[in-house]
Amino acid sequence: MTNAPQTLYFVTYSQMVRNLFKKMGNREASTLHAIMSLSSEIAELLVTDSIEEIVEELGDMEFYLEASYQSLERRPHHLAIEESDAARNQVLSTITTALSLSAGRALELIKTEWVRGVSLDSVAEDKILLELLRVDYMIAQLSEMIGVKRKDILQANQAKWGKHSPDLVYTGRQSAKPNLQ
Repeated sequence: MTNAPQTLYFVTYSQMVRNLFKKMGNREASTLHAIMSLSSEIAELLVTDSIEEIVEELGDMEFYLEASYQSLERRPHHLAIEESDAARNQVLSTITTALSLSAGRALELIKTEWVRGVSLDSVAEDKILLELLRVDYMIAQLSEMIGVKRKDILQANQAKWGKHSPDLVYTGRQSAKPNLQ
């Protein structure tokens, strides 16, 4: 018996996320799921102890950030950094704290709409997009800080998903326990 190499289907990163991310019934629930998952990946980043683990968590954050954008069916157009924004200090703990703050803000906004059972209005959606764009910016800054290109993080994340799901389609088997120590 030979172990033939596993074939990965070539798809774009955004298409891979579209195939693998579990939709949750409606736009608000899917966005809530994506941002909750993004927040948990940020928490895992806080306990990493190697560049390899940082790259893995950044890849997972990229996955759920893309899923958040896809769930909202919009992408932000600009970024406004708050004067007191913690991302201005290029220190891992400061960036992860700022990431947690932005993900938490987005989570609070979508949770409030979801609990109330109402569709997102454009004001709430714009606020969520702003927080997601801040997360996007901080991921880019952190990637630059550790000297790993964003495209390499995306490729590593896509390869990781390819191991778990060779067809790159969500099946329910992909969910793993969090890596919180």
